Amino acid sequence: MNKNIIYALALLSVGCTSPQAQESFVYEGNPLIRNKFTADPAPMVDGDRLYVYIDRDEGVTPDGSEWYVMNEYRVYSTADMVNWTDHGAALPLKNFTWAKAGSAWASQCIRKGNRYYWYICCEPNTGGRALGVATSDSPTGPFKALLGKPLLDGSWDYIDPSPWIDEDGSAYLVFGNPGCYIAKLNTNMTSFNTTWKIEGDHAKKTNKAGVWEFIQDEASFGGPKDTQEGVSYKDLYEEGP
Repeated sequence: MNKNIIYALALLSVGCTSPQAQESFVYEGNPLIRNKFTADPAPMVDGDRLYVYIDRDEGVTPDGSEWYVMNEYRVYSTADMVNWTDHGAALPLKNFTWAKAGSAWASQCIRKGNRYYWYICCEPNTGGRALGVATSDSPTGPFKALLGKPLLDGSWDYIDPSPWIDEDGSAYLVFGNPGCYIAKLNTNMTSFNTTWKIEGDHAKKTNKAGVWEFIQDEASFGGPKDTQEGVSYKDLYEEGP
């Protein structure tokens, strides 16, 4: 994530609070969003609209240092990839009472039934990285943080959550870097199925209930999770293959 680049949206290839005033704008070329530093665009199609969930960087820190100051998640949407609506900060980081200010990183939203679940990652007050979840009955919020605690914490690996729903309706959460993890979500979408198992030698059970880690090697990911200095690899998961 580079704060000096305002991420362009997938026009190239893809790509609780009070309601915010909505602003409309027209796509004029990349970067799509020009009035804010935005990162980690996560698209979701719902009905006839494309929604994009992003985290916003406020710029420099109060002391002037070059680091992330990210306190909100925002929603943008379009029906034609030309005319866009900025729905505002539908999920402020402060809604997660356990989160450290300024640490909002990548996220992803998904619809399950008639509700929307927004999975985020940030730094908890206890350190490291953690995953959280919020919900709303609208794709544009407002979103309410759930649980009152992290969905998962305890490792700097726990970032970049991406939920998906299989054809049979089962929901999963894939996340992590440099490790690549997966967990099956219970029907409440806010806890992991601790009895679910992955058969085979391509994944291993972690010390977190319900969480499995994929084995990284040259055959599966182009290179191992733990690289050796001076060795070249075909690819590495942590670099985004």
